Amino acid sequence: LNLRELAGWLLSVNGVVAVDTGLGHLSAALSVPTVSLYGPTSTRLVGAYGRNQVHLQSPLAGGDITDPAVLMQAITPIATWQALQAAMAGAG
Repeated sequence: LNLRELAGWLLSVNGVVAVDTGLGHLSAALSVPTVSLYGPTSTRLVGAYGRNQVHLQSPLAGGDITDPAVLMQAITPIATWQALQAAMAGAG
């Protein structure tokens, strides 16, 4: 998909789960409820702004673990689903 096609597709969905950071920023610009997942990256520096945007930071971030894969794996599917439900509920 090119950027225009991706934007059109995003406008047709109820919510998005994105990873650090491009898709999350595009979703935010389109006001699509979005959960953006972050491992070692600071959400304060690169997090998307907008309505119904949830930043889900790895619970291990800021500690001794620096491997991005390990940090991302620490974000559970349940936590992601709950955050997405909250983002979509805010859009209602």
